[in-house]
Amino acid sequence: MTFPTKQEYKHSYINRKRYKKRCIQGELNIPYGTSFECLENGMIVHNNKPICYCTSQDAYDYFCHNDDGKGMERGKLIDKILTISRDKKSHKYDRIWDMLWNDDYIRITYKRADHDDVWLWNFNFFNADIEELEKILQKIKKC
Repeated sequence: MTFPTKQEYKHSYINRKRYKKRCIQGELNIPYGTSFECLENGMIVHNNKPICYCTSQDAYDYFCHNDDGKGMERGKLIDKILTISRDKKSHKYDRIWDMLWNDDYIRITYKRADHDDVWLWNFNFFNADIEELEKILQKIKKC
């Protein structure tokens, strides 16, 4: 797996959905829209206590970087892309995944390279610019 460099870590995060679970510091129940800081080592913290690393699945599932003030918008776009692309009942499901696998730019930029036979979205996807996420969403909707 390729991890981002310290320069690629974002500094500000916001949770795009309620974080109610056990984490590094114990049980937490943090409401939607709460702001967080990310330390230089990539640790997302709340009240100076660690929650998770910005490269963890928890970070991908609950938090969005907010350095540009667009964290909530980013979260909504990510959720739309994930919801549409994971809907196996949709008649578009196979076409969507054919398009994603065959789009060299999307595959190379946003798919985790350490899994050849399965698609897992990578750090770049969960931290993409709004414009990039909108492009992916539009391509998926066109399938």
